[in-house]
Amino acid sequence: MGSRSRHSPRLPATVLLAGCAAFIIGAALYTARTNHRPVAAAFGRITFDGEPLRLGSILFVPTEPGPTAQANLTSDGQYVLTTYEPGDGAVIGNHRIMVISLAEDGQNRPEGSVELPVVSESGDPIPLISVIPERYGDDKTSGLTATVVAGDNRFDFALTSEALPGADEGRSPSKPAEESASRAREAR
Repeated sequence: MGSRSRHSPRLPATVLLAGCAAFIIGAALYTARTNHRPVAAAFGRITFDGEPLRLGSILFVPTEPGPTAQANLTSDGQYVLTTYEPGDGAVIGNHRIMVISLAEDGQNRPEGSVELPVVSESGDPIPLISVIPERYGDDKTSGLTATVVAGDNRFDFALTSEALPGADEGRSPSKPAEESASRAREAR
């Protein structure tokens, strides 16, 4: 009779490590695909001083931990949000909203717009300006909120160039404000 070996065959350490890594990565991908927070269709229109905002993006930032939904605006100010798949909407729950609208310096530059420093891939500066007040570009200062519920959700936002009461956006005064100050000086 043959003798039995007391040693079991061993897998090389690299094969064992590669197998463990593949398992962990596979489990993480499976979890990411299956543990999505529920989403619901979310869409709408954005206007700025009564006109469609023709250029920009909108982001819905959940107030609870979760993925942000984003959409680019169409030429008529319309948007359809995306979280996981194109057009799937936003996670159900409360959101703070931010809107970003940038244009190259000199293109449709509204009075009082703010220049933002941006660089190209080659490192050259690209002068971009925010065509809406800066407060809208931060979900904590925009004053815009939405609650996404199951089903279809339409959210239209009417942005204005008016400053919020008590807010100083670091902008130059508008013409009406300059004219009022000028009239006040003349009246003295």
